[in-house]
Amino acid sequence: MFDRVNKVLDEQSQPFLGGATLGADDIIFAAHSSWLFFPKELGAGTFARSPTWGMLPKRYREITKNWRSTLAGQMVLRLYKEHRDFGP
Repeated sequence: MFDRVNKVLDEQSQPFLGGATLGADDIIFAAHSSWLFFPKELGAGTFARSPTWGMLPKRYREITKNWRSTLAGQMVLRLYKEHRDFGP
């Protein structure tokens, strides 16, 4: 799936899967990918038991680090950072 999303993002040179606007496909992809990356915003304001990236086993981080560095992975992390706001 990451290869497919990378291809779409690369071909269209847009920030989201649907183009210039955040859509359901971006949110669904980010939600499913969050359990690979555990972005710090994942559990913000909703649950406290979400592990941090540093808490994950080293081998797990090594495997998923490659996915985080792709266009698709960067989009997921950006969506959580810029579009997941529960306030203070």
